[in-house]
Amino acid sequence: MGDYNVVLGVEDRKSDNPVQEVEIRDFREFMLNNNMNELKYIGRKFTWTNNHVWSKIDRVIVNAEWMTTMKQMEIIVMKPFISDHTPVCLHLEEARKEGPKLYRFYNYVAKLPEFLTVVKQAWNTTTKRARNGKSVAET
Repeated sequence: MGDYNVVLGVEDRKSDNPVQEVEIRDFREFMLNNNMNELKYIGRKFTWTNNHVWSKIDRVIVNAEWMTTMKQMEIIVMKPFISDHTPVCLHLEEARKEGPKLYRFYNYVAKLPEFLTVVKQAWNTTTKRARNGKSVAET
């Protein structure tokens, strides 16, 4: 993760001077020879500017082992503030705990005619613990 000071393709620079093959050859060979991949970006396309040229030269690259080991990853390209480089943030998906799924309430259910009756009945129900630890309803 860092400033590589080189573009990887012609689409990585916006300027009056087109990208030349000689500029991208070494970095492309490095990526191919080392089985490196660039992570998916979200946000701004370019990470550096001098207000005449806009380039994507700040990158997060990883190898295949990293990609198969780590959970979903993405790079968030943020707004620049004190530098000519744009900060990038590596966002890793948090590991999810095993357990019950979250309850989802769908608003259309509240419009059903029997909704209030069912809710009142559930609120007036008490529960007690069964021997196996599960709840048993009593009305």
